[in-house]
Amino acid sequence: MKKLGKKLGQRLLYFSSQRIFFLTFIFLFPLEIRGREHLETERPVILAGNHSGLLDTPILVSLLGQRVFFFMHDSVHCWPVIGRLVRWAQIIVLKPGNEIASIRKSIQTLKKGYSLCIFPEGKLTQDGELQPFRPGIAIIHQKAQVPILPFYIHGSFECWSWHKRLAPQPGKVIIEFGKPLMLASCRKQAVQQLETSVNTLKRKVLHSIE
Repeated sequence: MKKLGKKLGQRLLYFSSQRIFFLTFIFLFPLEIRGREHLETERPVILAGNHSGLLDTPILVSLLGQRVFFFMHDSVHCWPVIGRLVRWAQIIVLKPGNEIASIRKSIQTLKKGYSLCIFPEGKLTQDGELQPFRPGIAIIHQKAQVPILPFYIHGSFECWSWHKRLAPQPGKVIIEFGKPLMLASCRKQAVQQLETSVNTLKRKVLHSIE
């Protein structure tokens, strides 16, 4: 009974935070969504894209009508504002030395019908540029056999980077979603394919605002 109550509380917090984030973006961080039609799927997907600022997770929470789990490093609990939220939200925590268990839980989550959001860089960028993707996402993708939905977020770094964590700056944010992908069976090639897809979305966004 106690466990059921906790799960109910987590669900209520998730959907309440979804509405709060949405209203916040309207006033402080105007959000332009591109490729939204790619989100209209009933099957689980792995959302994967750049991790440029503290707004990234709230952006995705505000957009996604279905329940999504977030794959995050345990250090996220120390983040301002976001750290407090994830103590209650449904996340899969990646702890150093326990990576295999976290990957297994991610695969189980996808097979239960939930979607999963991963930032393949593994950490926030320090300079606004894309960092090399790590191979964990390729393992999860191959084992779960669900499509990857790539995305690129522009403006999050300028509005609320780690360097500005105590003083976010209002501004416009653009998120571009690409078509769902099934990656190559070779993990190295799969990671390269995903990096190429996200970089393509990045160039598309930057070209449109020049």
